[in-house]
Amino acid sequence: MIKEIVRNPHPSLRKKSEPVKDFSDPRVKSVIQDIEDTLKAREDALGLAAPQIGVNLRIFGLDINGKIMIFINPEITHLSKKNSVYQEGCLSVPNKIGRILRANKAIMKYYDTKGRRHKIKAKGIIAEAFQHEVDHLNGILYIDKAQEIKEIET
Repeated sequence: MIKEIVRNPHPSLRKKSEPVKDFSDPRVKSVIQDIEDTLKAREDALGLAAPQIGVNLRIFGLDINGKIMIFINPEITHLSKKNSVYQEGCLSVPNKIGRILRANKAIMKYYDTKGRRHKIKAKGIIAEAFQHEVDHLNGILYIDKAQEIKEIET
């Protein structure tokens, strides 16, 4: 189901999310479906974390070239020492963008929707997205780290 995106200062955005323990739990399956449906419906989104739909579970999705990937209980295990400044926005902080320093490369461990463990390496915008979404799961918004936050016209 397509969900409404909660906006700052909604409490779910500032709470550390709980790990998924039971991958067969109907609530977990429902949250995954809601993330997929909501991401597919948005042309302006690369990623969406469960707290952004008001659910504090450690799940996020990314739309990578039209394919939704779901990451459960993600854990970034390595960040490159080389950083770049990225321009970020967020569905939960509408009409703003900010410049933020993020690692260029990331390695992340996660579980898929069937409970299988994976390790993935990413660089560039996908590594940036991993960091942005994991921050969401830890109750951190990009505006907490960004410089030069600006209003944008829609």
